[in-house]
Amino acid sequence: MRPLRRITFYGLIAGLVASTLIACQGPAWEDDPQVQAARIACAGLRKTEHFDCIEARAVATLNPDVCRLAFVDLDEFCLRTVYEAADDPAICDRIYLQEVEANCRAWYAEDSP
Repeated sequence: MRPLRRITFYGLIAGLVASTLIACQGPAWEDDPQVQAARIACAGLRKTEHFDCIEARAVATLNPDVCRLAFVDLDEFCLRTVYEAADDPAICDRIYLQEVEANCRAWYAEDSP
């Protein structure tokens, strides 16, 4: 009976450690290679240069998640630049702010014939 308790105890510990590691994992967008590349490329720049760098990277890759690196409230401007540059209404599905997603859909609706 004693070996069974030991196995159960170690199983419980392993489960707790695994669940803790999973819970500590960051959001999926942070693991995106384009986001990581933008973070590295734009690190150490002054605020205005940092935003310009983030926006340029987001537009170059047409990746709205890169805009998450921008300062709060500036990410809306970054997202707008990305969806306008994309020239594809499918980009609206990738916008992470609801109000900007609505603006994206409206912008493409106006642009359609």
